[in-house]
Amino acid sequence: MGIPNSINLRNIVWHGFPKPFEIPLYYECVLLIMIHTLGQRVKANNYVINERPLIRDFTTPLDNITNEIKMPIKNISFYEEKIMEIENDFAQDYVPYWLQLCSHYRENNNFHFIMLAMPQIELLLRLHYSHINGVDVSAKLHEYYITMDTIFETEVASNRTTSNTNEDQQKFYNKLLDFAAYPQFQGTFHLIYDIFLCPNGCRLRDKVSHGEVYWQALQNSQLATVVCHIFLNLLTPLTCNTLENYESNLHLNCLNKKLFIKVKNKLLEFASNYNLPSNHIIATKETPKSKVLIFKRPRKESEIMLLIKSIMDNVLQTLENYERSMAKRLVLQAQHELHSKRRKTLEKLQNALPQIFGTLMTLVNASNILYNLLQNNYELVLQDDAKYSKTLRFLKHARTIAENLVRYSHYQSNEWIKSLELCDKFQEIYNKLFLYME
Repeated sequence: MGIPNSINLRNIVWHGFPKPFEIPLYYECVLLIMIHTLGQRVKANNYVINERPLIRDFTTPLDNITNEIKMPIKNISFYEEKIMEIENDFAQDYVPYWLQLCSHYRENNNFHFIMLAMPQIELLLRLHYSHINGVDVSAKLHEYYITMDTIFETEVASNRTTSNTNEDQQKFYNKLLDFAAYPQFQGTFHLIYDIFLCPNGCRLRDKVSHGEVYWQALQNSQLATVVCHIFLNLLTPLTCNTLENYESNLHLNCLNKKLFIKVKNKLLEFASNYNLPSNHIIATKETPKSKVLIFKRPRKESEIMLLIKSIMDNVLQTLENYERSMAKRLVLQAQHELHSKRRKTLEKLQNALPQIFGTLMTLVNASNILYNLLQNNYELVLQDDAKYSKTLRFLKHARTIAENLVRYSHYQSNEWIKSLELCDKFQEIYNKLFLYME
């Protein structure tokens, strides 16, 4: 089960390589005896195992999945009929397995369904990867396996070799991730990212394979439905399109898209409440209405996206701080409880709001321009080292200013006047370092 030169039973089964009839009963017996013997040996030696905490519930991670995707699939019999119509010689060997999966799902045997479906999801991914890229994906003794992690890499290696060899690997782009040519996979892959790949998501495949999940956590019907959507959309991608409109809720690029919408709405609300000009917000270039690009992304992109998210979070917090601060002062003023010094402070703050608001809008618009460039033509930002370095400098300065605006905008801050100094400083940085126009 361990060394690469063995049968490597655990890996080939978990990654979905063997056909159902290719695993003899002998191996099942060996595993049962092994588990029983190991337990006896541990008990005989009085060895205390320090158990790792197990995941007992997937409710919280599932909150990040769109509700429609968690609703029970009512027409599972339709897909059973489609499976029985499959005539491909290779797939014929799997038809009984796939029908059994449908049966498990229909009968709410969620644990069995999820455990048996995950290797098949990887198998189907590998078959699409092989067909579209024209590469051999069979498990070989002296080569790395093509697994789910490999399938979502930007490049395909034509020769898969171990790290101990010196064979050159000719690489070309992974055509499976070309959603202009294969749009049927995009929504499915976004959901796969949220459920299997995202560090902040379920990480279902990894957690289960490493024994970190309490088995009853897999009895979750919503989790089974999400997995079933992935399975069916990979099995019949041209027939089943239930994930056509799904967009990741966890990828940083998608989070930023939603954050821009939230911040823009907050800016418009703030402008309306305090009679501030908002035409610059409305004129801002919209974030992409098509699905956000999360695959085949350049490595440098994530640092910029993290800085953009930090700036947007701080802009949002600054707006909320000013709302609370203004509301409290205006209530005191209405109740005639605002002393003369505080009344003057309120007047100064009201007079300063347009300049502060203008700086917040510029922070948002500059970040939005960069976001759209990365989505539409990232080479304009990343290809030239000098331009990339200057962009990072701008964003890091902008983040620092946004963080300080949060501090000075707090109701209890006695240094709110410093916000105006920050506005002037940001304008200097913007004029000096920001290289992109709408």
